Amino acid sequence: MTGKEDWRSGQIEEMRAQAATLRKKAEGCNQEASQVEARIKKYEREQEEEEARGNIARLAIMCADCQAQYEDAFQEYMSTFKACTDDELWPFVGKLGTRIEYWRVDGGCDPVKRAIDNVFWDILDMANWSMESWEQCARLAVGYGDISDKLHQHCHEMKGVEKSDDSYGDWTDCLPLAGEPVVQGILSDDIATYKQVEAALKEHRPAGLVDFIQNGENYIRGALDKVLREFFVNAVRHAGKKDDEE
Repeated sequence: MTGKEDWRSGQIEEMRAQAATLRKKAEGCNQEASQVEARIKKYEREQEEEEARGNIARLAIMCADCQAQYEDAFQEYMSTFKACTDDELWPFVGKLGTRIEYWRVDGGCDPVKRAIDNVFWDILDMANWSMESWEQCARLAVGYGDISDKLHQHCHEMKGVEKSDDSYGDWTDCLPLAGEPVVQGILSDDIATYKQVEAALKEHRPAGLVDFIQNGENYIRGALDKVLREFFVNAVRHAGKKDDEE
């Protein structure tokens, strides 16, 4: 091998070494670049999460504020309604009691809300969601509330009623479900004691509903109000669609 060939061989080896060094540096740079990119993605993900959290928090506050305003406005609107007639009220109360008893036995749901849903569905035209039918439901709810208020006031000094204020309120909230003969008997003092109320209930209502009225925390009026608020939104939306179609 000549000197020139020796020089070339040396150059080749040196270049190979340089190439190996550069490859190692490149590998290190690629690894470092991958780590940087991973950190970038992590920071971007955290930024997106923070933005989403901030957005949902703002929306949650707006939703709560709007819900509170809606409920206040709804109560004010409900105060403008007159109660239904007795001829309308007592069939409604009878159906409501029957549905509550059915859903109590069936289980797997809130029997009060489900029963109110069902009874109001019978009144509402589900194809039209007319505001007139919703207003009929509202008058029934007001009628139920009025008779419950009368019972609450009348039964306070009734002999044999041994309930706390909360339990007494729960009882008179459910007592309209006893039906017209029992309720009118109470208000006329023909049924004047707690034992007489229980005996009249057992005569006119099934055992499960008697227990529901006498011992439950069932919040009938609260459920009526809640279902009416939900259905009002649907009625308004449907009325808007009908206006757009016309």
